[in-house]
Amino acid sequence: MKRQLLKRLSQTAMARIAPLLPLALIAACSNSEPDKEGEANEPIAIDWSVEESDVAENMEAMAFRMISDYYSGAGEDQGIVIMSPYCAQVNMSMISNGAGNSTLEQARELFATDDLGVLNAMHKKLGDVLPRTDAKTKVKIAGNVWLNDGYKAQDAFSRSIADAYNAEVTNAALDSESGRTAINSWISDATEGLISEYLPSPPGVNAFAVNAIYFNGEWTVPFKAASPEVRKFYNIDKTETAVAYMQNDATVRYGEQPGVYQAVEIPFGNGSYAFTIYLPAEEVSVDEVLVSLASGPGAASQLEEIPLRVVMPKFKVAGRANLSALWGQLGYPDLLGENSSYPGICDREIKFTRMLQALYLDVNERGAEMAAVTTTYDATALSPGDLFTVDRPFAFTVSSPATGVVLMGGVVRKL
Repeated sequence: MKRQLLKRLSQTAMARIAPLLPLALIAACSNSEPDKEGEANEPIAIDWSVEESDVAENMEAMAFRMISDYYSGAGEDQGIVIMSPYCAQVNMSMISNGAGNSTLEQARELFATDDLGVLNAMHKKLGDVLPRTDAKTKVKIAGNVWLNDGYKAQDAFSRSIADAYNAEVTNAALDSESGRTAINSWISDATEGLISEYLPSPPGVNAFAVNAIYFNGEWTVPFKAASPEVRKFYNIDKTETAVAYMQNDATVRYGEQPGVYQAVEIPFGNGSYAFTIYLPAEEVSVDEVLVSLASGPGAASQLEEIPLRVVMPKFKVAGRANLSALWGQLGYPDLLGENSSYPGICDREIKFTRMLQALYLDVNERGAEMAAVTTTYDATALSPGDLFTVDRPFAFTVSSPATGVVLMGGVVRKL
């Protein structure tokens, strides 16, 4: 049945296919290179408690709701819409250790646990395993909280974020050039220089919480220039763009939700990380695909390994995302805004009102490199011939299938 489907696709020029999300663990492809110190040639399994596993599954489902809701509000002029669910989730988890009143209650509801200690323990395990699970994939996860000079951090908050998020609390003059320089330098180091001038001027706030993720992965089977390399991409606005394509012939994980989307999971390194393409079915919009994924990754349990030639465009994008309204859209309005309450962070009341992201993604023949920075501010401031051709708008994720962590997700709708 699947070969018949693939042959039908290969016979249809510029076939319009749909995307899929595979969240099961990719079979590990061992490599012959020696281990880097502390890194693995085999994926590392995380020993979750039952409670931690429940929180992790909830975060995975939340990630697709976040992508869907953010995409629905994106401007029509954005050709590629991206955001980092995991970076935002880590940021909100970290500052929730100082939450109080209705903000604390909504944080517990958001993360599906009455005990933030469970949430912290899950993040501690992820922070330990994700950077080490693949010797060919570089992953950095970092966090920090800056408080204005004169503000004193609560000891319990400092201990919690140091233990679970490897983060520190730092005092600085946040209304000065030295404060701006310190934050920009930290962000540049955390993202390998991909995001360097995050703050164009001093933030002028009393509390500034930041989390950063850097990812650099090599495809398990490298791509090469497609033949022909320059092809048409059929944009969401019905225009056409000539762009550079690449292709590879490899065994990938494939699945579909009939009538909605098809998905291909392309592994990096030993399979601990993957780039997943969700290509809509005929007459189905990307919006409908995202809504379907947000309601539950139905195709995840149906992914199967098949030989496939994947033909897809190379692309690079950098930009910013305003997530300030996202938590309210998800049903948790007191996490950010005038009703937010974070009395456990320092010796003065903190209200976080804005959450912003800076993002970078480069997908090419070698692999993919990405960086994401999330900040919150306080209120004062197949075999050859069987084709999967990605030539029209599609959704995608960069994820850790075994853990459900979605490092980045978005939609390519115009190139």
